[in-house]
Amino acid sequence: MNILRHPDSISFLLHPAEALWLLHSFQELKQSYETSIELLPEKEQSYWKGTLTDPTHPDLPLNSESESLELERLEWKSLRSVKTIEWLHQFESFHTQKEFEFKIQKEDVDLLLQITNDRRLLLASTYDVCESDMHHDHDKLPEDPKATALIEIDFLAFFQGILLQVLLDESPL
Repeated sequence: MNILRHPDSISFLLHPAEALWLLHSFQELKQSYETSIELLPEKEQSYWKGTLTDPTHPDLPLNSESESLELERLEWKSLRSVKTIEWLHQFESFHTQKEFEFKIQKEDVDLLLQITNDRRLLLASTYDVCESDMHHDHDKLPEDPKATALIEIDFLAFFQGILLQVLLDESPL
């Protein structure tokens, strides 16, 4: 992956495999963003709804705060869906044998971080990924859906790290 900085945008020159991972992540997010919460699988619903508990009494949910969190997350879905669809249009010219240029506006870097984080958290929720799962050897992962989810989570974390570096490089000292 190489990065080109332009006055108002950033281009990510992606190896075809990197582009495929990003394309897949965006396609899955688009589906989650556009699907009514009641029609999503239970584990995905739990991510969008969220539950907040009283830190002093972890067994007691904070119902009004949880409802506020759910409403806020539902608002995110529509806004993030629009941006994800916009970015997916770039992939119409994608060819699996060539480097791919993914371009975003600098003002969208924070949103891209949030959107890729949605995907990472949705994967973790869906496949019951816990902290101990995150310390794995890629060469020793079994071939199963959870392993694939871990690889996608790792790729998105790598991509997010690059995005954060771009933000740091752009920030005034």
